[in-house]
Amino acid sequence: MKRNHHQETNSSWWNIREQAVLAAGIGLAWAAIFLWWVLHGGCSRQTIDFEYATPLRADFRVDVNSADWPEIAQLPGVGETLARRIVAFRRENGPFTRPEDLLKVPGLGLKTLTKLRPYFSFSGESENRPHEGDRGESDDRFDAG
Repeated sequence: MKRNHHQETNSSWWNIREQAVLAAGIGLAWAAIFLWWVLHGGCSRQTIDFEYATPLRADFRVDVNSADWPEIAQLPGVGETLARRIVAFRRENGPFTRPEDLLKVPGLGLKTLTKLRPYFSFSGESENRPHEGDRGESDDRFDAG
């Protein structure tokens, strides 16, 4: 039995009912997108001015007597070097009891301490977290090299 070439190619396409269902689905999707657009401002032409948007503030405190240097280094004005000095000073001299004790750390002056004071807490050693000196090793697990 010989089939017509036109029939073979036509049989691979969707029939008219399937095409109508597909067209209706696409139409509903566009209608939903349009409805969402209208409900979210539509063509009000209002833009968001990011320069005047209210900044978000994240308040957090770091316990200088239990934090590792990467946590301390996240504070404003403190880099890796100063954070490592704070941890080393704490390891050699014991926990800090008040903010002024940090002035004994080389490279940390009154100006830096004033800026950092709101971020520090002095609750002593955490019971759940071992002190670096208790491991008998330096805290080099975060070194890149």
